[in-house]
Amino acid sequence: MKAWTIILTYVVVLLTGFYSSPAYQSIDLKGDNLTWFYNPPKLVGEGEVKVKLGEISIDAERVEISLDTSELQAIGRVKLCFYPYTIQGKNLFYNFSKKQGTLEYPQGKEGPIIFRAEKASFFPEGVELKNSSFTTCEYERPHYHVKARVIQIYPEEKMVAKGAIFYLGSLPIFWTPLFIYNFREKSHFILPRPGYSEFSGWYVRSGYYLYISPLLQGEFRLDWREKKGWAGGFSFLSNGEKRVTFITYYLKEKNSGQERGMLKIRCLSPFFSRWRLRLSVDYFSDREILENYVYFLSSEEKEVLPSFLSLSNSSSTSILEMRWQPRVTSFVDYPELLPRLTMGFFQPDIFSSGLYLKEKTELTNFLQDKNKVLTRAYSRLNLSYPLSFLKYFRLKPFLEWKIFYYQEQDKFFQYKIVDGQGCKLFFQLTGKRKDFTHELLLTLGYHKEDKLGKELPVLDVKERELLNEQEFTQIKLQNFFYRKGSPFLSLELETNYNLLTRKMEPLNAILAVPFSQSKIYGEFSYNFYKKEVSYFRWGMQLEGKKHYLEGTYSDYPDYDRRLALLAASLKLSEKLSISTQVEYDLEQKSWRKLNFSFDAQIHCLGAKLEIKNKPQIEYGLSFYIAAFS
Repeated sequence: MKAWTIILTYVVVLLTGFYSSPAYQSIDLKGDNLTWFYNPPKLVGEGEVKVKLGEISIDAERVEISLDTSELQAIGRVKLCFYPYTIQGKNLFYNFSKKQGTLEYPQGKEGPIIFRAEKASFFPEGVELKNSSFTTCEYERPHYHVKARVIQIYPEEKMVAKGAIFYLGSLPIFWTPLFIYNFREKSHFILPRPGYSEFSGWYVRSGYYLYISPLLQGEFRLDWREKKGWAGGFSFLSNGEKRVTFITYYLKEKNSGQERGMLKIRCLSPFFSRWRLRLSVDYFSDREILENYVYFLSSEEKEVLPSFLSLSNSSSTSILEMRWQPRVTSFVDYPELLPRLTMGFFQPDIFSSGLYLKEKTELTNFLQDKNKVLTRAYSRLNLSYPLSFLKYFRLKPFLEWKIFYYQEQDKFFQYKIVDGQGCKLFFQLTGKRKDFTHELLLTLGYHKEDKLGKELPVLDVKERELLNEQEFTQIKLQNFFYRKGSPFLSLELETNYNLLTRKMEPLNAILAVPFSQSKIYGEFSYNFYKKEVSYFRWGMQLEGKKHYLEGTYSDYPDYDRRLALLAASLKLSEKLSISTQVEYDLEQKSWRKLNFSFDAQIHCLGAKLEIKNKPQIEYGLSFYIAAFS
């Protein structure tokens, strides 16, 4: 029988009131055989049946539509299409008024996820799959798949799998109670990474990277070491208005029973208009955890900084801060401030006279030991008078006073006034010829400052800077060259002449030659009296889409140390890359660092092999799923 079409359009609300939703006032039904029943009102299609309900289309062998209950039943093989899904299965039940339904043995695709299940339940926000599995491998026999008790899919947002078991082929390798995959950003498991090191013996590292939103991400870690036992921790990063970084790690060594841990917190919380609350914590139980356990921290993050809590109000002309700085890491020495109050202001062009006034006052309690507190009041007053003349010159003479006042408990201790004076002359000249531009900046300075005195305590950098009387002149020359607005050469030279010792201090030079995404750079320090270079460093960096190469040579004659460093990475193909980082001591004729890594992908899976020979032997092997990494 030739296919024919019935189109029913409901423009008014029927007596039952079930068709008031404008999304389903139009039903387009096509099929080989169509039957209409009046009581109760029902449409039945058989053969190659196609149904279109708003944005939903259904292909099936038999379809029954009950108009009074807004229910649809598709029997046999079913193909269901609604953005962004195309799902195939059997025996569909769907209520197009409530936008809810079920489908047996569904299989389909959402983004890179290929899924199948025993049953699918549809709801307005997404789909729930029961006794289901998924993969991103398109092979008939996938390299890996994940089975889960329940999978919830939220279109173009995320997939949540509960009770998930990861299989490599038919071999189960990993279980987790919850797995979340974001279609826009990728939460993923850090699959178990086995390895070996002299310190830990055999080890396994694993974890989970959690993407919650563009402003909040986290990472959980769970590690096992043959010689040391279990360890774990977590970290999260918030990049919103209140910026927070939180990193923690803990273990209890199985051989010694000693507990070790670390905690790093960085928190910046602005409130009202100019107020800021800052918290910084760097806690490490001992040097052992810092040197041998926290592999996930960068070299910058391993630097132990003072821990503090501060409340401040600042603007371009004033600052007010209260800061508490206790010592939380015992093996790092820094002043304990309990607390420190800082007040300062900057007043430009006082009474339109051209004078600039800058003042800063600090009141600090230094904890010397458990029962001794030393109070220091410090004030710095700077008065300057900037001048500009002849278009190219700027002169800035200044006078400066520093006042130190010390008190121990209720007993007056000592005070000292240190005065200083000086001036700086700035000269700037810019020349241009065709596509080339040269910018020259010359700074000449003079500075004189009294000696603080050995009888006063040295509490922090403010006293250390004034242990010796200073009087010197400064010379700094900066050259910048541009071609068509892009820099291609820069050279900086700087030295001081000490007027008290009548000696020239070492000349420091910095050279940089950038080109494209690469550069050549170098720096050195030259001693005029020894007629030798006391420090020299030269390097080259080449960077492209498929390669990165950086080599440096550093020479420290005063320490009898010459180092050569090479870091390189090469992407041989879309699936294969290698990288290395080596450092060689030319004086000791020994390797200080010798690291290699190989990264390869085979279809949907990847593996990374890392080999470290220095400072200690370590081998690591990690596997990952390309779609989740």
